[in-house]
Amino acid sequence: MCGGCRVKIGNEVKFACVDGPDFDGHKVDFNDLMMRLKRYTEEEKTALNRWSESCRIMKQTPTVNAAEPTLGLPDPFEEALGG
Repeated sequence: MCGGCRVKIGNEVKFACVDGPDFDGHKVDFNDLMMRLKRYTEEEKTALNRWSESCRIMKQTPTVNAAEPTLGLPDPFEEALGG
């Protein structure tokens, strides 16, 4: 298993792909989960920039700011993080 779906449930570590995806939400350690999801933010931005430079669809789609390509998708964590 890759461990990408690792979630702390109370004092146990579970894997959403095997043990879930349904867990008691009161026992999920959301602080740990959010920190794990932010761990590779810089690498993800670099990969997105590299992809957007070579993606044929992005070259056909106008962008809001040429220096920062956008896919037009909302950030799923923006609301959760109070953004």
